[in-house]
Amino acid sequence: MNSEDFVRHALELRPDLGVSISYNQILRRPILDSARLGIVNFHAGKLPRYRGRNVINWAIINGESEIGLTAHFVDEGIDTGDIIYQITLPILWNDGYGDVLNRVVENFPHFASEVLDRIASGRFTAQPQTELPGTYFPGREDGDEWLDWSDTSLNLYNKIRAISRPGPGARTSLSHAEVIVWSAVYDESWPKYIATPGQVSGWSPGTPPLFFVRCRRNRAHVRNPPGASEQGWESTSSLRFMLCEIAFTLWRVFWNLLGKFMLQAHSSDRFAKALI
Repeated sequence: MNSEDFVRHALELRPDLGVSISYNQILRRPILDSARLGIVNFHAGKLPRYRGRNVINWAIINGESEIGLTAHFVDEGIDTGDIIYQITLPILWNDGYGDVLNRVVENFPHFASEVLDRIASGRFTAQPQTELPGTYFPGREDGDEWLDWSDTSLNLYNKIRAISRPGPGARTSLSHAEVIVWSAVYDESWPKYIATPGQVSGWSPGTPPLFFVRCRRNRAHVRNPPGASEQGWESTSSLRFMLCEIAFTLWRVFWNLLGKFMLQAHSSDRFAKALI
């Protein structure tokens, strides 16, 4: 888009306004000057904090309660231009990536139409981002989906739902087999206690089955008597999660164990009869 041929073609069209939606190139000055009113970018993130890529996933991972839709003029930075208009949409406690993505998609057409009407009629006041604190988020990469069970229950819960369908799904392992974790259940009111992170402590049958896995809940710092050094301790809580792709693996493990048990029982029975 920054090529001389494209810029020359854009100048020949003499556009009043340029529009960018989910475009992954940085626009340079020649193309930025091709439209009389400038170029507007529609960003599915609450600027200036959620600049960069995959910001819907990152917002859920960070436990945000809302996602922003932002329209801003494009400058030579990345998501740094003056903000024209911004709205927020809720992220509910049980929302997965697909829920938030669908909410954004459903609201985007009306949002874009409203922004273009405001620009056409001059009903907007551009807000510079230069004085506002901002953060950038990188694109998600292969390997980011693996779960670290020594993390807190809340962080694991948010990560699982942030990369659920249509994302790649969170990953863990069971008996050396890779398992996809599509959804999770977590309640901060559950009892807290110390246990081994990643340990499966129980399960509830169903389709799919529901498993109870230990993980680090949080780190609490206590105020000690005067003169004593400050110390802390770790506590853990159960993170219950539904594994859609684990059923076959569990049944395979179960039948292998059952087969070994039956073989041992059969051998023990033959040994007992020999003694008699």
